[in-house]
Amino acid sequence: MSEASTPLDPEFIALLACPACDERPPVELTPDNQYLRCTRCRRKYPIMEGGIPKMLVDEAIID
Repeated sequence: MSEASTPLDPEFIALLACPACDERPPVELTPDNQYLRCTRCRRKYPIMEGGIPKMLVDEAIID
């Protein structure tokens, strides 16, 4: 997977929540800018080309 070419706006990231957790905790950008990671369950959701996060539980990586 290539690094997301368009950086995500921090205000946009603040609107997102982990779809796997009932509490809907926030997600954070990983240091490599390739994933959004849940602050609770640690699932990582890839950021696709163009800066589009793929927030699908079935395709998340458990960190």
